[in-house]
Amino acid sequence: MPVPHLHILHPPETRLPGVASWLAELEELLRDEPTWDDCVFHRIVYDEQASFDVPTAVDLVRRSPGPVILLQKVQTSVRERFEAMLGREAMVYVINGGCAEDVWSACEAARKEYEGGEPSIPIREAIAFLILRKLERQGKWGGTNNKNFLWSRNLPKGGFPKDIVEPCMILDAAEALVRAGVLQVKTSQGQRKYALGDKSVVQPILDTRSFASQPSLAKFFGRAAQRVSIRTLDHNQ
Repeated sequence: MPVPHLHILHPPETRLPGVASWLAELEELLRDEPTWDDCVFHRIVYDEQASFDVPTAVDLVRRSPGPVILLQKVQTSVRERFEAMLGREAMVYVINGGCAEDVWSACEAARKEYEGGEPSIPIREAIAFLILRKLERQGKWGGTNNKNFLWSRNLPKGGFPKDIVEPCMILDAAEALVRAGVLQVKTSQGQRKYALGDKSVVQPILDTRSFASQPSLAKFFGRAAQRVSIRTLDHNQ
């Protein structure tokens, strides 16, 4: 998938003389390359204290997903807060280039990694998230009503990328979610049926697109070597 957006955060002209002109030159160089067709370039300028408004920058990257390049020195605490808030949503590259050619190399590295699927996550984590999203869309919140549970045989039917996910992988992930208390299960007519667990447990996962609140699942996710692009979480979005 081509890079849709590229974000470059850099010092002001007073701190890095000539930066505006050679970043403009860089954009022209990239636009001349077919691999950068349709990419939208975004720039944010640091203030005189080598800082920037972190929430504003994070919001921009979330609305226009793509790699981020931090050019030259920026306050460590600001960079760390930016990376923490952005999480796994975009790759962040920090370079000390002083001309268009220097940043070109970083842009090319970012492009190749993005097209290769970065940022990536364990495939089991992606499957687990898609299970929760499918059940949430179908209103399967359990309780006493059997209609609020989904038959295990129907769980793999739709909502998952068939080219990388097998039905057995989906059911394995569902059982791991049951063990972690993220899903609830009941048996009917000799078959298992699944529903979402307590909303206080499930909703943060759906909202953050992350299982950070469920560290017990990390071992299960990590046992499978295969990784997929984090954009897999947007399957059938």
